[in-house]
Amino acid sequence: LVFFIVTQWVVSVQWNYFYELEYLSLIVVRVSLNGLKRCTKICK
Repeated sequence: LVFFIVTQWVVSVQWNYFYELEYLSLIVVRVSLNGLKRCTKICK
């Protein structure tokens, strides 16, 4: 029973970590895209 609870907790933690990583990567992609748009406007 304890082992099951621990595995469930580990899985949930990993999922939260993965979700946060995905969210952070999305933010980074958006920021970099905005930066590219600004750069192209300035360069042109």
